[in-house]
Amino acid sequence: MIDIYVATNTEALEKVGKNITNLIANTKTDRNTRLTMRGAAVSMNESFRDFGLGLLISIALVYLILMAQFTSFIDPFIILMAIPPGLAGVVIILLFTGSTLTSCP
Repeated sequence: MIDIYVATNTEALEKVGKNITNLIANTKTDRNTRLTMRGAAVSMNESFRDFGLGLLISIALVYLILMAQFTSFIDPFIILMAIPPGLAGVVIILLFTGSTLTSCP
């Protein structure tokens, strides 16, 4: 077993993880050799995947609750489709004013 440690100073972990994944994919090995990546980059990718799955499940559950409240299939869909433009407006105003979500007056 050979361990190769990679530590970054200023680069984003996602970019370094992609470079290492490409390096592993393009490395020619014999049939008895196995290359695996472990560490923070793998944990980050698993966390984002789990977050995406949780977000999809939560959207589906909110839709089902709204559907039961409104007794309609279309009204909850219209309500949920109003969320992305609202969030885009928030981001545009934050960029326009140069502030962040955590900035206090």
